[in-house]
Amino acid sequence: MAENRSPLISKKYEKAGRVLDVFVAQVSDGDIVGQVFQCETWESGFEKTEKRVTSGNQYEIRREFFKTLLDLVEDGWSKKGAANYGSPNGKFYDPAEL
Repeated sequence: MAENRSPLISKKYEKAGRVLDVFVAQVSDGDIVGQVFQCETWESGFEKTEKRVTSGNQYEIRREFFKTLLDLVEDGWSKKGAANYGSPNGKFYDPAEL
């Protein structure tokens, strides 16, 4: 069975013509029991798989998401947009909720 990926929240950052999208997604397929989440970084439509973090622990994924956003800002990236995909879990990952 193919993996089913449902985005919960994303943030877009830009620097020197490069654009990064950072997502939190919920992942499911026939082999997954319970909830599994991923923090993903995409550039030009391709996932940077070496940066992917997958866990059933929402706090671990939220910490990784916030860390990634902070690292981008500290490295000079500018925030260019955000999306919340209407999931009840989306607010948990929104830094504005802190």
